[in-house]
Amino acid sequence: IIITHAHWDHVGGISVFREPKTKLITSAQFAQELQVINGAPLPFTYVFGRDLKKQIYTLTPDHLVQRTEELVIGDLRLKLIPASGGETPDALIIHDVKNRIAVVGDVLMPYFGAPWAAEGSPENLLHTIRTLRTLNAKSLIHGHDPLTRYFNTGALAGLEKAVAETITHTKQMTSAGRTATEILRELKLPAVLKTEPHAVLAFLVMREGLIQRVARDRVGYWSADGEGI
Repeated sequence: IIITHAHWDHVGGISVFREPKTKLITSAQFAQELQVINGAPLPFTYVFGRDLKKQIYTLTPDHLVQRTEELVIGDLRLKLIPASGGETPDALIIHDVKNRIAVVGDVLMPYFGAPWAAEGSPENLLHTIRTLRTLNAKSLIHGHDPLTRYFNTGALAGLEKAVAETITHTKQMTSAGRTATEILRELKLPAVLKTEPHAVLAFLVMREGLIQRVARDRVGYWSADGEGI
């Protein structure tokens, strides 16, 4: 079993499939991220109810991937690529080289890190997009169906440029004392999207989270001009 990252909706059912001879493979950062998840508040109480007891996950991997390595099972040849994506630092990309398919978990998300824990970063997202582009995969399989539809291989090149430009302009505007609300309202869409139509939807679904995260990282807890107090 190869785990893409330690979030509860990706590891919560592992025990159903785990047998004594089953080998569990994760990124070397898995335990650190699992600790973050175990220490975070119980998510989605509107779904699970407020009386649900928070589950503590105690998964112990059999093999940790610290750098890119190859796993061969019969005719199947997989590259295991650790990455620190936009959502978690323990991302593990699984690349089926022969069939040019990459299973990427949640490395591309509309927000950066889970909303209830301090995770991910816009800069790491850019690094991960560049990693995915070097794979030359024809298909990206994400941990959630809408991500697979929006964040496809055709969107990567334009998305990288649009995200990089937005990070730069957001930093400039926060340095000029603009609030996140003002930046969200006034910052125009990156011009590159005119020539990269496949990246438009992918960028739009993450634009607000990207600007808010960059502004918060730059300005700090209290925010510019007391915004958010």
